[in-house]
Amino acid sequence: MAKQHHPLDRYLKHAGRSRRELAVEVGVTEASLSRIVNRKQNASLALVGRIVAATDGSVTFDDFLTTSPSRETVA
Repeated sequence: MAKQHHPLDRYLKHAGRSRRELAVEVGVTEASLSRIVNRKQNASLALVGRIVAATDGSVTFDDFLTTSPSRETVA
């Protein structure tokens, strides 16, 4: 089964933005954002809201819904 890329990763590639740049804008570390994109960590509702705003809605709340539990959540 092929690995599905997180919609946030697709947005970053299309927009020509880096994870580091977005992480700074939304107030988390690049490492935390990478764990979220790789689905190893969940984002808090507040952080998802900041990401949605920073991407002008190109990435939505629904993009962060997951069917498997995460190890930790980032605020």
